[in-house]
Amino acid sequence: MEIISRNNMAKHQKFLPQKKNALILDAGGGTGYWAIKLAKLGYKVILTDISEKMLKVAKNKIKKQKLEKNIEVRRVDIRDMSCFPSNYFDMALAEGDPVSYCLKPEKAIKELARVVKPNSHVIVSVDSKYPAISRLIAEESFNKIPKFIETGILEHEHKFQAFSPEELRNLFESNGLKVIKIIGKPVLVQLIPKEKREEIIKKHFRKILNLELKYCDNSSLIGFGGHLEIVGVKKRIQGTPLALKSRRDLPYRIVEQRINGSPSVHSNPFAPSLNPNLGEMFTSGQNIKSQNSYANKEEKS
Repeated sequence: MEIISRNNMAKHQKFLPQKKNALILDAGGGTGYWAIKLAKLGYKVILTDISEKMLKVAKNKIKKQKLEKNIEVRRVDIRDMSCFPSNYFDMALAEGDPVSYCLKPEKAIKELARVVKPNSHVIVSVDSKYPAISRLIAEESFNKIPKFIETGILEHEHKFQAFSPEELRNLFESNGLKVIKIIGKPVLVQLIPKEKREEIIKKHFRKILNLELKYCDNSSLIGFGGHLEIVGVKKRIQGTPLALKSRRDLPYRIVEQRINGSPSVHSNPFAPSLNPNLGEMFTSGQNIKSQNSYANKEEKS
């Protein structure tokens, strides 16, 4: 939905790294919606997803826009990013709810917190618990509600885990991330009757967008959001080693996690140019919905 996309862009701006050559992780980034936007702003981006199909679409999109030198594409599970060193990225985001669809949110958040440098931001979107309860009521699935409220896990088209704002805050804080902001997206559109929603949005798009931007972080409305988005910053713990001075300090080759039982080796694309074909180390190529492929969702590019 375009309102969600516009809202995201407006809210993200202040948290982006000041260095334009900073390295950003787009975890569970699907077909590259956010990676492409960030690359166009001048950032280096590593786009990861668990789905080869999604990444193939992303590579084609990146190639068409000639962004191969700014975006590296890798198949990586958000729950296990051991292919990346700790304190490596200047920022990490996981949009499109990959943390909800991976069904191991603790592992995913722990990994996102680990791979960013101290004082760097982590931005994550997840499915919101309260609108899902409304859906269950509309379906007259009253027997499912108590368990869903307790666990947040629901199997609809796909199995996913939803959160309340409080649960999401606790998840970040328990993994060393200081919470800066939580917003609902969208918080008002959800209240428009479904049969009239598209018509009303089309007619009053600018007014609705302005209202969403104004009230998305209102504490009494956040829970209404179809999705929740949280921004945290990694705390510097006393005794924790400082981040690497430069990505060039890394060994030239780093080993990626095992996929299908076989380890694969990836070059560090930001290390000294020992390989004359440095540009070829970047592979070529999310849609506004940006749904992650843990649920095997398909997107139209």
